[in-house]
Amino acid sequence: MKKTIIVSILLLLGILFEISSQTQDKELAHLYAHHAWNAYVNEKWPEFRDLTLKGFEYDELNPDLLTFRGLESRRAGHYQEASDWFSKAYYSGFQPEQVNTIDILGWLFEVQYRLGYDEDLVFLYFSSNELMRDNPDILFYTVLSLQRQGNFTKAIELAAEGVYRFQDQRFLILLSSWTPESYYPGILSEYIRRQGILYPDLMARTILSPECKNSRSLAALYLEQYQDLNSWYFREILFELPSEAGAVLDFTDSERVWPLLSLQMYIQKNPDIGSLMHRITRISLDSTGDGIADFFLRKSDNELEWMIDPDQDGIIDSHLKWNESNQLMEILYQDVRSLHHLYYYNYPYLDRIIINGENRNQREYRYLPGSFEYPLIEAQENLHVSLLLHPEKIKMINFPESEILRNSFSLIDSVTIPRISPFREYTVVDGMIRRFREDSNFDGQFDRVVLLNDWLPFEGYRDIDGDGEFDLKEKYVSGRFSGFEYEGEMGRLEEIQDLWNRRRFQLWDFSKDGFYNALLEQKDDGSWVERILDTKSGQQ
Repeated sequence: MKKTIIVSILLLLGILFEISSQTQDKELAHLYAHHAWNAYVNEKWPEFRDLTLKGFEYDELNPDLLTFRGLESRRAGHYQEASDWFSKAYYSGFQPEQVNTIDILGWLFEVQYRLGYDEDLVFLYFSSNELMRDNPDILFYTVLSLQRQGNFTKAIELAAEGVYRFQDQRFLILLSSWTPESYYPGILSEYIRRQGILYPDLMARTILSPECKNSRSLAALYLEQYQDLNSWYFREILFELPSEAGAVLDFTDSERVWPLLSLQMYIQKNPDIGSLMHRITRISLDSTGDGIADFFLRKSDNELEWMIDPDQDGIIDSHLKWNESNQLMEILYQDVRSLHHLYYYNYPYLDRIIINGENRNQREYRYLPGSFEYPLIEAQENLHVSLLLHPEKIKMINFPESEILRNSFSLIDSVTIPRISPFREYTVVDGMIRRFREDSNFDGQFDRVVLLNDWLPFEGYRDIDGDGEFDLKEKYVSGRFSGFEYEGEMGRLEEIQDLWNRRRFQLWDFSKDGFYNALLEQKDDGSWVERILDTKSGQQ
């Protein structure tokens, strides 16, 4: 009996110890996940990867860490791996702490769309509950997959839902290319009723028109190359050269300045330089033969950065960043007056351009995938090899900012106060600004909207009390502010500015019954003269 009791106690202690160990491991995994997410938010990629892998050693079922593995694969362009990791995280049965489950599903939809898994994606969307669908990206990729399957009716229905639910301009762009003009008014009236914000001409209807002759437009790209309405959004991953066996020169000496010619000779024999990049952290190259390094290759985690100093003044003039699949991801270069940061969706097509000017301001231009090209050279395949063999051909195209604006669909203007904060977001249609939203008090919420025609404002709206509803309507004459209408607790006010005679009038309707009770006129000295009106006749 005593032996039985002792054995039972030992078994119980063993179970408790195992539970305690597992609990401790899970807590450590949660801790690593917390710090890994902070590293991800701050774009500290090596630290993000190391913390994720370390936490994964303690708990391979942690949904946050599974998600982070997926984000790492997605960033490297390994979409199948990313899909597998996101699926494990989503179906793990555990609740993540650092990210939202709906965000995991959004990333899963993106990579599955890139992989062409339209049937699986559509099935997952309609089998998910309504709460899990409350994400514009999830709906957007579902709409594109339905369109790619040929189910236009359902795609149009869900695109209209995207306008109603999320006020996302991407759905308006899709509808403008898929539906006749008779379908627009209903969408616009509903959109205005809910938000009071108008997208004139339904954004990119002109550049998506089959009659468009602009070679840079999405419509021309569709007609000339792919015969696929959705081709502007997604292109196949760049071709990867197979690795070849060959002698590897000792480029691992990071202190030495290597002749660029020696690296070029190696590349000609070994076009896939992946094996070399795994061995080195930094290569300093001399492209002119004078012994001075002016071309640097630096590896950081799964990225390779090129730094080029053609004038040999010790200041890097341009940066090129590549992922481990040899896809060009970013370009950073300085011109005379500003710093340009270019992000590619899929080379040579840009995702966005950020320009930092001299006056502590920042402008971010955004592009629909496939709408704006920024090629470095004519070569499309094996770009990294072509540029290494002919670095003298790397020329930054200084597009006029008017050209950068003309091809965009959105411009975000930010200022430093003391950190970068968005001030205005402009909507661009056919190269012209048609609308802007403004955060006038920098509280993170847009509280003003102005509509423009031929670059001149003609109507505006303001949210005075910050409740999300527009309280004040601005009026313009020939682009100049001419007055406003405001309705608040004290009544309804209409102010009229006589621009020619420089006079201001205010009409007050205190009871909000449609009849004016008082007329105020501003005198030259700034004082106001009040006249009481008869509420029925409108006379004094």
